[in-house]
Amino acid sequence: MTHSPAAIIRLPRSLKIAAAATAVVAAIDVLATVAWTAGAPTAVVVPIWIGRIGLLLAATAIARRHRWLPRLG
Repeated sequence: MTHSPAAIIRLPRSLKIAAAATAVVAAIDVLATVAWTAGAPTAVVVPIWIGRIGLLLAATAIARRHRWLPRLG
């Protein structure tokens, strides 16, 4: 009987949320880069980047709350 890696490794729900937020950030980054390369105006691309930064900060806050990411300084 085979198991998927996700079934073998039991992760806390909040870590899964942080990982999903990081994956969404990566997708948004690709979207913004493609839009910028295709010549989209700055007024379109900058809000995408701002949303990306907000999601990244949220994922970082979740990771710090659960001590997966040490605080610096």
